[in-house]
Amino acid sequence: MVLRVPEAPESARRAARAVLDSRESLPADCRTEQAALTAGFPHRVFEIDLLDLVSERGVRSARQVGWRWLLWSGDTVVGGIEVRTGPTGHGVGRFVEGPFTVATAPAAAAARALPQTMLRRDEARLLNVPGMYMVALWLADEAGGVDLLIPLAPAPCGVQALRGYTAAELAEVLAARTRRPAAVGAADS
Repeated sequence: MVLRVPEAPESARRAARAVLDSRESLPADCRTEQAALTAGFPHRVFEIDLLDLVSERGVRSARQVGWRWLLWSGDTVVGGIEVRTGPTGHGVGRFVEGPFTVATAPAAAAARALPQTMLRRDEARLLNVPGMYMVALWLADEAGGVDLLIPLAPAPCGVQALRGYTAAELAEVLAARTRRPAAVGAADS
């Protein structure tokens, strides 16, 4: 499988570099290791409303909201740099961290190991589904075929993290979750 990461626009690269160069924008534990930090694996970031994902519009109706680079200290992901378009149209970068950022590298490794991806050429994208508190690595098939989604940990109940789903399959799992009535806990005695 060829997992392609596109070239980010110059304004996004400048904004990411500014975050990496600025000691104040990094957490205290990363500031001391700043010389050892490297940014890599640039990928576009998309968001989609749950209703759009589970409708016939599907994953291709997601809207691009920015770019993200993983921030590495040696072989370990310690965070990321997100760049979004600001009010002036130029990229505004910030340091990000948390479970979804750290889980991106294992998801990319899982993507490369999937048997159904061996003969594909995909663009690596990040897909955020805020309505489900779910983020997935989106393998957008450049030949126009079936897109694959690999949910990052932590994944919602009923969704297996680091498993490859077709976009339609994952949409169906999420749609089934939205159709179930919410469980109500027993009253306190």
